[in-house]
Amino acid sequence: MNSASKYALSKVPEVTLIFWVIKIFATTLIDKGSVVIAILLAWWLLKEAITLRLIIGALLIVAGLFVIAKK
Repeated sequence: MNSASKYALSKVPEVTLIFWVIKIFATTLIDKGSVVIAILLAWWLLKEAITLRLIIGALLIVAGLFVIAKK
């Protein structure tokens, strides 16, 4: 095997990893995570209380986004 072939084959795992990272962090996952990030930022910066009602609402939103992403 020449050095060009070895170089090309050494790039395959890297390209595969990059592809899967992009696929995993698609817009749907970013949308799901944004709900959690918004709640945590509101708690941390604005000192907003995290109540059971808030958690249930966030879970319903995330569940709805999962349902939409499955279609």
